[in-house]
Amino acid sequence: MKWIIPAILCFVIIVIFTVPIFHDAGVDGRVIKVSRTVASDLMFAKHLALKEGKNCGVFFNIGKNTYTVFYDLNTDGFFNYGDQSIKTVVVDALSKGVVYSNFFNVTGAVFNNNTVVFGMYGKLFKPETNKNSIFFISSRDEQDGLKNKAIRVWVDVDGRIDILKVEKVLDTGDLVFEPL
Repeated sequence: MKWIIPAILCFVIIVIFTVPIFHDAGVDGRVIKVSRTVASDLMFAKHLALKEGKNCGVFFNIGKNTYTVFYDLNTDGFFNYGDQSIKTVVVDALSKGVVYSNFFNVTGAVFNNNTVVFGMYGKLFKPETNKNSIFFISSRDEQDGLKNKAIRVWVDVDGRIDILKVEKVLDTGDLVFEPL
């Protein structure tokens, strides 16, 4: 019986020191949740394009931290006047503290005009091979400059949608991705 109190005390000390390590070790679960929701809405837009035989897309409003699923009625490949909005989602309402990452604006990784549109065959309407992604990160990790905590939602020119995490940051600043 004398050993129970010291054992509990040792366990508490170990937990106190290891919880912060586990917390900072991986990608924030909130970022994963938002990325999966966005990928699901991209798949929904692709599904509508196939089902309705109309262009359908998603517009990412970086400044307002929102995105809108819409029918591209005037078939110009952008979200503008005359297009029909299906739904608008506030990213911060999905999970507090998750934002579009500003780390990657210089690489041109964001979709052309922050918009991705699927044509009636499920492929990208106006494909841009180097502008095919949107990145999410927790606002805390972005402030701390932790690029390796970002999640990338990627759309191929054929309409394939993937969620990727940063495996490592190379010395050159380039990123290596792996599936989530």
